[in-house]
Amino acid sequence: RDVRAVTFGVNWEVELLHGITNHLRVGVARKRTDRELTLASGARADERSYGTAPYVGASLSYQPVRDVRLLAGFDYIIDGRGSNYLFSVGASGEF
Repeated sequence: RDVRAVTFGVNWEVELLHGITNHLRVGVARKRTDRELTLASGARADERSYGTAPYVGASLSYQPVRDVRLLAGFDYIIDGRGSNYLFSVGASGEF
């Protein structure tokens, strides 16, 4: 199963301590799910489906120097049995 998503939402940032920021996200995700199915005859078939669902997310970031921010987060697309989650770690430049 392969899932891809594009999201549109709002990010709310609160500085907890000097250089450490909490990020809370809420929005809508448009996702595409590709599956490879094995039929009763043994043949294989590809299935592609699309869906729209709400998502929520939270992350923490730390700014060790003026122009670099380190991030770690969790996002969750709420879609019943088709729900998906993403853990992410990265860095961003602020110029």
